[in-house]
Amino acid sequence: MTAPQHAFPTDDYTPHGYLDNPHHTMRLNPSGVLRSRPAVGFGWWVRAYGRGYGKIFSYAAHLNVGIRLGSTVLLTPEDFERAGVRLSSPYHSKNLFAYALELDGVRVNVRFLLEEENVLAALVEMDNSTAAPLECRLFGLVHYRRRLDTSGYWEEGLTARYEPEAEMLTARAFSEGTLIGLAGSAAPAGYLLGRSEAEIRRALDDDTPLRTTAGPRDHLVAVGGAERTNTLTGALAFDVPLEPNGAATLALRLMRSETEAGLRTLRATGFEALDAAVLYRLDDDDEFWPNAVRLGGDVPAAWRRGFVYDIETLRMNVRRPVGIYKHPWDAMQVQGPRTVLAEAAMDAMLLSYSDPATALNVMLGTFADAPEPWVPCTREDGSYNMVAHNGHGCGTAPEWCAPLWVLEMIHRRDPDREWLAEIYPRLVAYIEWWREHRCDDEGFAHYQCSYESGQDMSWRFGHQLGGGDDVTHVRPVDLMAAMAYSYVVLNAFARDLGKDAEAKEWAAQRDAFAARTEALWHDGWYHDYDRQAGAFTAGRDAMHLAPFFYRLAPAEHASAVSTLVEALCTDRRPEWSTFTFMLVEAAFEIGLRAPMAEMAGRLVDYIYTTLDARTQGPNKPLPGVQHEFWPESRSWGAEGYGWGTFALYLVTRTMFGFRERLDGRPGFILAPSLPAALMQPGKTYVVHNLKVHGHMFDLATAVGDEERLDIELRLATKTPAKVRVSDADSDEVVFEGKRPASVRFPTKNFGAFNVLFET
Repeated sequence: MTAPQHAFPTDDYTPHGYLDNPHHTMRLNPSGVLRSRPAVGFGWWVRAYGRGYGKIFSYAAHLNVGIRLGSTVLLTPEDFERAGVRLSSPYHSKNLFAYALELDGVRVNVRFLLEEENVLAALVEMDNSTAAPLECRLFGLVHYRRRLDTSGYWEEGLTARYEPEAEMLTARAFSEGTLIGLAGSAAPAGYLLGRSEAEIRRALDDDTPLRTTAGPRDHLVAVGGAERTNTLTGALAFDVPLEPNGAATLALRLMRSETEAGLRTLRATGFEALDAAVLYRLDDDDEFWPNAVRLGGDVPAAWRRGFVYDIETLRMNVRRPVGIYKHPWDAMQVQGPRTVLAEAAMDAMLLSYSDPATALNVMLGTFADAPEPWVPCTREDGSYNMVAHNGHGCGTAPEWCAPLWVLEMIHRRDPDREWLAEIYPRLVAYIEWWREHRCDDEGFAHYQCSYESGQDMSWRFGHQLGGGDDVTHVRPVDLMAAMAYSYVVLNAFARDLGKDAEAKEWAAQRDAFAARTEALWHDGWYHDYDRQAGAFTAGRDAMHLAPFFYRLAPAEHASAVSTLVEALCTDRRPEWSTFTFMLVEAAFEIGLRAPMAEMAGRLVDYIYTTLDARTQGPNKPLPGVQHEFWPESRSWGAEGYGWGTFALYLVTRTMFGFRERLDGRPGFILAPSLPAALMQPGKTYVVHNLKVHGHMFDLATAVGDEERLDIELRLATKTPAKVRVSDADSDEVVFEGKRPASVRFPTKNFGAFNVLFET
């Protein structure tokens, strides 16, 4: 019987990453995230919130799977290295994570999923391709680690034991603390207890007899340790004979509860329920992935897989309604979920390439569910996450991640008048609040504190006691330009909705803020102005390029800044998506497409080769999931951070040139800007499932000689009546056809074309 085909793009993914825990929130239900553990394992990582995202845990409880075949034991990463066995992940979604390996003719597939909030399951499937019967022993390990000084409970240590009646290993904290249980779908051959995985591994090497009974003193206690960290490990062994050319399966469950009765209830659930849980998660992936943007053709393999890691990171950050949030909401990063307008905008922009409807709904909810029109940073219980030194709550300003710019781009790709009518008054309330409450007596906008700017403790705001300190004396260029462009967007949206009087008012505000922005042009650069000092600030920053980003700067300013902007693109690799966003768009508008492309190519390759690593090196990020930012010599910050997926944008828009039209006509602008590393004659790069105005297509870019590119748009079955492609500068038509299956035309790298779908 042929196995059913699923939509998730199977590949040779890194054996590291995350599973989604949709139940986890910061305040109402801190259930924890699900993080991989080498070599074949997953578990709950429940963090303590006293410091940075996910850096300190309250406890971690992991399920690891090991195998003994003949004299070979595969449990730790060192075991795999010694045996020369390669570990891969063919299925790497937020819903289901598979490990695959092959040893002496036996193929092993281990699939992890969160069966329910407090049950983590592993399905082990083995195929013996040899003609001989084989004796195989599988191990399920529970690895329980607690920081007794961070839980907030009365804890002294850990204890573990075996319960024969339930055929289950249990571990828990005492005098109080979460109870963990491990059981399998078959009767275990015995068990081992130790204070570490290494201790269990030594017992296997020494052929230590398995325990099969549990007397009153057959338990293990661990007390103390560095930083009061306690660790216990228990192993259940299962003998699984493999017939010639036969197959065998075993299911394992790691369960948790605060009570023994609760754990017994979880243990009593039949393992046949796992089949339904697996299908439910596969169905969710099957619904999402047929329309998700993907890479193909000759793109580097790490880039192809990197797109998947990024998209799955974004999917994990879209949370179901809870607490004050009545819509799906963006968590920003999965460790300590919260809503922040800026991060929500960036995540929505990146998710919109795959799922524009969800992206728009998330942004609607960000405004509609906010407790104030200025969209404060909040947790799901309604508490404010960011408060200034003066005691007032903060949101993020219109400049940080350009939320109205983002909304315009998503909406222009596939206009939705109903959505626009619902969100428009909320956008007006947001921008008008900033005009009323964050502008000085001359109409120049400012931040209350650097928290509001998103650029916490930036040098631009002078000496600060912290990110909540008063910086109202600084007139920032980026905020002024963002206010001007926000009124550009409101003007366009008002006209789309037939609100001509309001559109006229927004046009006047646009002109006023554009003039104030231009007043900050000084000595060949846009500078901030310090009212206390009565002078322009001396430094230069990528955020000062906002007038170019928003297409507000006069054309003559481009030549004045081009040398410095080119240096920003060339001399270093950006570490943060937010500054990269500003830089690549400004460089495009200034005309520096080659330096822009080279910077984007270097950055994407660095990000994706790091995320696709087979092992996590010292001071390197966990592969398989995106992070907060991408430095070379230190931590990449929080794991599971949405805006870290910005390489999706750099590939799709910056390099392959898929850009939105702003004139309302159905189509897009194509402006390929490939870096030199991709300009290899004979190579074809494909971006699958791009979407605009209800049409979906693949964009194939073939590299010819002398910078020539051959473009093919492979249209889906529901094509428009006519496709018209014209040169963006001359309006010369290079293709025009009715209901074509594909559109082909030649161009040069760094060219630009208008593509219109006409009915």
